[in-house]
This record gives sequence, C-alpha cells and structure tokens, in this order.
Amino acid sequence: MIEKIPERITALRAAMLEHGVDDYLVTSSDEHLNEYLPLWRARREFLSGFTGSAGDLLVGKEDAWLYTDGRYHLQAETELQGSGISLMKVGEEDARTLLQDVEQRAKDRPGLVLGVDPMVIPVSVAEALRSALKRAGGQLKEVAGNLVDPIWTDRPTPARSRLIAMDTAWAGRSPSEKVHQVRADLKAVGAESIAVVKLDQIAWLLNLRSKDDVPYNP
Repeated sequence: MIEKIPERITALRAAMLEHGVDDYLVTSSDEHLNEYLPLWRARREFLSGFTGSAGDLLVGKEDAWLYTDGRYHLQAETELQGSGISLMKVGEEDARTLLQDVEQRAKDRPGLVLGVDPMVIPVSVAEALRSALKRAGGQLKEVAGNLVDPIWTDRPTPARSRLIAMDTAWAGRSPSEKVHQVRADLKAVGAESIAVVKLDQIAWLLNLRSKDDVPYNP
C-alpha cells in the first residue's frame, strides 16, 4: 500500500488548491469522534499508511507530518517508510505538538489557511487551532465534506450489522433509568439538553450493541 501514498497525497493537494487551503488536517477520528473506527472511516490510515489508533496527519503544499504518541513511534517509523511523511514523535523531549507547529507555520507564512472537516474534530480542538492561527496571522477554514473521501475510490462499504438490545440484567440499569439520571444531572447544572455523539456513550445510554461495525468494539 505504501507505494500508493504519495499519489494519494498529491490528489489531496489538488483538492486543497481547489478549496483555497494551504494546509489540511486529517484526524484519526470520525464523525462520532471515535478513536477506533469502522474501516470505511479510517481516512488517516488510507492517506498515510499508518495503522495506529491515534495520530493526526498535517498535509502542506510540499511536506506532510504525522503526529503520534509514544505507543506508536516504532510502528509509525516502519509504516511511514517511503511515504514522504515525516514522523513527529509527540511526548519526546523537545518534540513539537501539532498545535505548536500549526502556529509556527502561520508565523512563517502570513495568511496561511488551515483546512479542516468540522465534523471530525471536537469543538475544543477547533477553538484551540483557531486561536493559535489567529495569533500568528493565519485562519482556520471549515471545509464542507471531507477532502479525503473523493480520492478514496476503493473505499470499503459501510457495515450493516444487527443492532442488539442488551438485557437489563447485563446492563445493570434500563435505558429509561439512565436517561432519567442524565436529565437529573442536566437540571442540577442548569442545562436543558445534551448532545450525545460518541458511539460508546450512545451504546451505554441506550443499552445497544452491535458486532461488526467497528473491529474489536461492540
């Protein structure tokens, strides 16, 4: 697969140019902010060849960098060979973080535009990126639709596995009891509603499971 990575990144850069962004961030998460993904949402893996569960890929007009933590440094070194992507060993002494590099790149290139798919990053991360770029004279651009998807021509099809309702004997409490507790907690903090988007949280709250959507995760 690694021999295809440079051409995939080249295709992404063409899309970046079309959308008016200088750099583009490809995260490990999907629209549910999962760390462990269904195969058809593993965009960062498709684009970089790195198969670890955590890591962010920053693609510039000429270079690309993968940021991942110490769990994956040895693995990433092996999987990125020949890809043209530089490994950024987050957590090592003097290692730069994604946020630090984004800000520095904006300082070096006034007016730099960083593109992101707003559906796959938490609000807190988006705000941190926006603030760092603003300080350095750059800007964050939310690009509608993920730029990786159109170039992923052999993308796996979404799984269609059976949804299973867990018995309360196994789950401990019924969904209605859990929702009642959430509503009580909302009232206690003066809130009226909460958006639950992470699949593990939805699965817990509603006592639902599935077998085949995300490997090794029910």
